[in-house]
Amino acid sequence: MLERRLRNQGIGRALGILHRNVGRGLQRVDGERVPSAASGFAPLSTAALAPGRALDERLRRFDVRPRLAAAVRRLEAADSRAANTMRVRLARRHSRLEQLSANSRN
Repeated sequence: MLERRLRNQGIGRALGILHRNVGRGLQRVDGERVPSAASGFAPLSTAALAPGRALDERLRRFDVRPRLAAAVRRLEAADSRAANTMRVRLARRHSRLEQLSANSRN
């Protein structure tokens, strides 16, 4: 069902939607981190930044853009192979049709 929806909307549109949604998620994380850090008005130490870095790393790990890009590459490769297979089959059948046509004239 998801595959059909992606095809209907187009992969480019789906990539745009995913990119915006991930960007909004990153903005929310940044927006939540700033008030908590600013509340104490103390300089941030490396230890204070560690939870934010861990959250950023988790967001990167769950980012679907690399997986979607890999899926797009696989789809393009499969499309290319299918087109090539169709060209070869069409050429063979065209050749066979010409042979049969030449034989029927004789």
